[in-house]
Amino acid sequence: MAAVPPSERDILIRLDEKVANGFANLAAKFDALERRQDGHEGRIKAVEIELGDRQGLKLRFYKLEDTVDGHADDLIRIDTTAKNIKTAVNVGWLVFGTAILGAIGKMLGLY
Repeated sequence: MAAVPPSERDILIRLDEKVANGFANLAAKFDALERRQDGHEGRIKAVEIELGDRQGLKLRFYKLEDTVDGHADDLIRIDTTAKNIKTAVNVGWLVFGTAILGAIGKMLGLY
């Protein structure tokens, strides 16, 4: 084998170092990009899960809202019934009171 002149040997050594440094930089940048991509994938997955959960929660909310609306209608019916009962009770007390007064008046001979 022929001997390599020292000047060419120095150039080859520097070239080898630059190539090695370049590959090391590329590997470091690739690792950083890969970590960044993993972070993005994690955030995207969290958003997808949240959106999926949100859809389920929206459906549950709408069902619950329908149930509450049904109970609101029941409450209106109950309130109306309570008012009717209260009116009937008041009329009953009025009739009862009138009958008592009539009986007292008859006992006293007022009419």
